[in-house]
Amino acid sequence: MWRRIWALIIKEFFAIWNDKRSRAVIIVPPLIQLMVFGYAATFDVSHVATAIYNEDRGVAASKLVARFAGSPAFHVVYHLDAQRQIAQNEGRQKGDDDRHLPGHELAAGKR
Repeated sequence: MWRRIWALIIKEFFAIWNDKRSRAVIIVPPLIQLMVFGYAATFDVSHVATAIYNEDRGVAASKLVARFAGSPAFHVVYHLDAQRQIAQNEGRQKGDDDRHLPGHELAAGKR
């Protein structure tokens, strides 16, 4: 069965290859897709606007906030002072990402 399918694929490929217009249809779209998707489709995350609510204020939490601020993936836009500001910030869409560092849990290793 697979031998017949493979023979059919080869036959159709040669039939398309003999026609000049069809040959262009086979070659040009994949080349365009390679060029366009090679530059447009990327999974690199960089400069995500981030708001941070640091409830802990300890050494470990401060180091974590410094790592967020120093990372090329995140851009710390706001340092929030209260829990309610997270919902307000999301409503205004000022930050793409909100981080909440709960009090005394970071140093204790609970998160």
